Parts: sequence; C-alpha cells; structure tokens
Amino acid sequence: MSKADQRKANAEKRASLAPLKKKINEIESLTAKLEKLIQGLDKELADPALYEKAPAKAAQKAKERGEAAAKLSNAEEEWLMLSAEYEEGMAG
Repeated sequence: MSKADQRKANAEKRASLAPLKKKINEIESLTAKLEKLIQGLDKELADPALYEKAPAKAAQKAKERGEAAAKLSNAEEEWLMLSAEYEEGMAG
C-alpha cells in the first residue's frame, strides 16, 4: 500500500470513528462537570452548621451528592468502554 493509500485509509478510519470520539469527548465534559458539582457539595456538606441550621437542606445536599456520584461512576464506566472501542478501531 502506498503512503497516499495509507493516509486515505487512516483518514477514513478516523472519519468512521468520529461519532465515537465525539461521544467520548461529551462524556469527558460531563465527568468534569460532575466532579466540580461533587466538590461543591462536599464543601457544603463539610460545614457542621448546615446540619444544625438546615437539616432538611443537608439531607437534600447529601442526596444530590449521591446521585452525582452514581452518574459519575456510570459516565466513567461508559468512557472506559468507548475508549477501548475507539482504540481497537484505530488499531484495527
């Protein structure tokens, strides 16, 4: 295979994997947002006054943190799966 043919094949491979790469990038963006949200909630939940002054708010924040952590875990699993699929596609 000539270099031109190889470049064309590589370009076609990248183009066919572009939707997968886009999804990986979207998950990376979501992961960053969830991590920032969790950090903010952790900071709020670290304040003992929150539990004394607003126990219902504290419970809601703890629930939000749990939901965000679950979403983050799911996003990370999906990212790993799609990244492996992308790597296989680029290698194959």
